[in-house]
Amino acid sequence: MNQPNPELQYEEEAIARAIGIVRGRLHKARNLLDRSLWQLDHGRVAYTRAGVVALMAVIGVGFPEKKRGCKAKKPDTWARQTLDEVLDESLIGAPPDGMEGLQRFVVKGLTLNPFIVHAYMMVEGGADYTVYRVKVKNSANFVKGMEVQARQIEGATGLYRMVGPIPRSFGRW
Repeated sequence: MNQPNPELQYEEEAIARAIGIVRGRLHKARNLLDRSLWQLDHGRVAYTRAGVVALMAVIGVGFPEKKRGCKAKKPDTWARQTLDEVLDESLIGAPPDGMEGLQRFVVKGLTLNPFIVHAYMMVEGGADYTVYRVKVKNSANFVKGMEVQARQIEGATGLYRMVGPIPRSFGRW
């Protein structure tokens, strides 16, 4: 098995999202690159900076190294975005768009209300065993111990709204 490369710091899925290209197109272009520029690790494809530049050259997408002035009434966002700004969006560990402020919860139990589950918050170093209420679309398929992500509802203390899909069947995502 290949040794992990410490320069691998950009995720393929995040690169596709940042430059607005379907991931399948990146997958096809990846096979044209040297294997030292990217690596598959536990189902995640990571690239070096040189690999991202080579990948963009293969698919025909370019970004300037420095910002340039634009005098158009409606400036094109692609012309104003530099390569470093695009790469910052695809760093490993960077939260995807719209995922800021999310908390991880573990379901503790169900309530009589089919739209609320009781859960405790997962924090670094363990769990905060204070019970919070999490609003869900339908609590029928939730079981004790399931992990969910939720964002706090503005103006409500101890009430969160689940983000993402609900379980497809009893206890299964």
